[in-house]
Formats: sequence, structure tokens, C-alpha cells
Amino acid sequence: MRPCRMIPRFSLRTLVVFLLLVTSAMGLGRELHLGEWREEHIFDQPTASPGLLSFSPDGRRLLAAGYPARVWDLESGKTLFELKDPCGTITSGGFSPDGDWIATAVCQSSTATRPMEGGGDMVVEGDAVRIWDGHTGRLLEELSGDNTTFVSISPDGKSLLASSEFSVKVWRTDTWELLLQKEGLNPGLWLADSEHFSASKRGIGTYLIDLQGSAKGTCPFRYGEQLRASFVSPDGRYVVSYTENDVLGIRDVRSQEIITEFRGKREAPRLVFAPDGKHAFVVCNGNLSRLELETGRAERVRSFTWVRRACLSPDGRRLLISGSEGRGKYRSEMLDAGSLRRIAAMPSSGIFSPDGTRLANSWLYSVSVFRRAYPEWWWGVFYLWEFWLTVALAGVFAWSVWRDRKFLRRSAAAIIAGEAQA
Repeated sequence: MRPCRMIPRFSLRTLVVFLLLVTSAMGLGRELHLGEWREEHIFDQPTASPGLLSFSPDGRRLLAAGYPARVWDLESGKTLFELKDPCGTITSGGFSPDGDWIATAVCQSSTATRPMEGGGDMVVEGDAVRIWDGHTGRLLEELSGDNTTFVSISPDGKSLLASSEFSVKVWRTDTWELLLQKEGLNPGLWLADSEHFSASKRGIGTYLIDLQGSAKGTCPFRYGEQLRASFVSPDGRYVVSYTENDVLGIRDVRSQEIITEFRGKREAPRLVFAPDGKHAFVVCNGNLSRLELETGRAERVRSFTWVRRACLSPDGRRLLISGSEGRGKYRSEMLDAGSLRRIAAMPSSGIFSPDGTRLANSWLYSVSVFRRAYPEWWWGVFYLWEFWLTVALAGVFAWSVWRDRKFLRRSAAAIIAGEAQA
């Protein structure tokens, strides 16, 4: 009896369909992990940049600075109220951590008059910091400022920081009592502990200041060189500085030791710190790099040469980059923050909402809000075309396997019959 010939278990058609099915399933998994962003609302607002936008803590309201500043309800798309400062355009603003009040600033040294309820006019300072009700837009408090350009609320909501080109002021938010005033410092930001904030003095150094007024400074990396830009990690442990001689360096605040230095390319970098405070993303000269703060190691993504802005999602897992490739061609992409792998192309850049489900951006006197195209519930998968493609390929694959098995049985029977006749 001759030995039985080898019969292939699956045909080439089945193998091709299987590969297509695996590819489609991987695309579906990626979409479930990322979500497809689609335009939800378009609002008219003369806002200059995404930095003038601010989400409420619950992500359902959006504040856009300007004249007047507006607050929208993102669920209904309606304007809740307008914040009309009598002295000019609101240049900065933000919600409190509980969303009950809004702080705004107007950089204008002139004064204006406001009619009083009992008659007459009241003189209003043009550079004041004003506190508004976060639900009705009613004016609650006016604080004296000095050409204030930026306001920042501490993470715990107990302190308010107002910065200008000449001074920094801090108030308590329960009594609006002035706690601290420092002269000659540039705008600062709160650290994660809500007890310290960072401020810099051009050409001298960066300071970490507590609510009692004591400051810990860091000098330039090379004596005699002036600082062009400085950044402080959220935990206040590392300071990244850029000097006038294009030297980018990392300094440990605790030990005052320089971890590493890099030579720049005549353009001040932009930094985005990760929530864990262990690494940062650097955008400079159109290039994107990941900087390990503990070791000073830099990893450059060589495939990107057009990046001008970067923004991290609240969970630190996704990185949104944007820029221009020239000739008016705008580009925006979403990356995996861990592997720096491209996940998907994005319709716009902007800022994330606290829950990471919305994206807001301002462009050409309008504000666009993007949201995931499907809900987070189990039935949201039916909104994705990748799901239906995967289902169709699974059906074709099952049919092809059935045909192969049917052909296999017929071939085996024919071989057995031939061998019996032999």
C-alpha cells in the first residue's frame, strides 16, 4: 500500500482572510483604546490660542477668554453666561477645583466706571483680578493686581496666584486675604503639593517659593549666561533651563547638581512634563524628544520634523502633537506616550478635558470642541466601522474554513478509494 499523500489543511484563500481578520481586529482594538474624535460644537469667540481655554473640573463647561469671555455648556451647546470686564479683554482665566467660581485677569492699567445700584458711578481698576460665580457669572470679588497677565489656582483650591511681568501675588480663597507679594518675578505655576509655586527672574534663575515667602533659587547652568526659559517639574524636584548660549540642562533641586546638558539650536524649547514627574517631552526646532529627568537621557523621535506644540492627556498615556509642514498644511497626531508610536491622525490640536473625553481648540475666531465618536458603554462598539469589517471578515473566514474542511474530506475519501483500488 502506498503512503497517503499530504493534503494542506487550509487553502491560500483562508490564510489571506485570516491575516485580514487579524489586522482588522487589531485596528478595532486600537479604536476601542483611543476612540475616534469628531467635532461636537463650534462656538464663535475671538480667542487667540488654546492656552486661553479652560475646562471645568467635571469637563461639562468650557471657559474661553476674550471680550467678552464666555462659558458654554458642552452637553447642550448653549452659552451659559458671558463675563464682561469693564476695562477690556480678559487675558487669562480658570475654574476652581470644585467648579464654583472662576478667576480672571485683565492686563490693562487704565480705569473704567461702573454704574452703582443706588446711583452714581464706581471707579474700577483695569488690572484687577476678578472672581466670578462659576454657575451664574455673577461678580463675587475684585482683587488689586499689577498689570496681571496670568492667574493660576492651586490644586487644592485654597490659594490664588496672580502673575505679571513685575510681581507675583498670592491670596487665600476663603477670605481673599493677600498672603504674599514678590516683586521682580515673572509668571509662575503651582506645584502639585499646593504649598509651593515656581517663578523666575530673567537672566538670574528660577525660584521655588512657599506660602511664607521663603525662596529657593537655582542659578544658570553656566555662570555669566542668562536664562531664556525655565521649567519646573510638578513635584518640584527638577528644573530644566535654557540659557542664552543655547544650552539645555537639567538640575536636581535637592542636591543642586547638574544632571546633564545639551546643546540647543537657537530656539527656546517647549516642555510638557508627565504626571509622574519622571520624564518630559521636549519640542524644539520641529523635533520631538523624550527626556528622562532622573538620568538625563534623551530619546529623539527622528520621524517628526514639524512639531510645534505638544499636550499630554490627563492620565499621561497619550501625547497630542501638532504643527505645520509648510505651505499652510496643518498636521496633528496622537501618539502613545510610552512607546511614542503613532496611534492615529487627529482633526485638531488643543487641550484635553479633565476626564480626557473632550478636546478643545481655538482657531480663526472660533472655538471647536471634539469628543469621542461613541460612548463608553458596551453598545458603543456598534458605531465603529472597524467592528462591522471584523464581523464580515470573521464570517468569510468561517465560510472559507468550512469549504476547506469539506474539500479536505472529499480529497481524503478520493485518496482512500484510489488506494483501495490499487
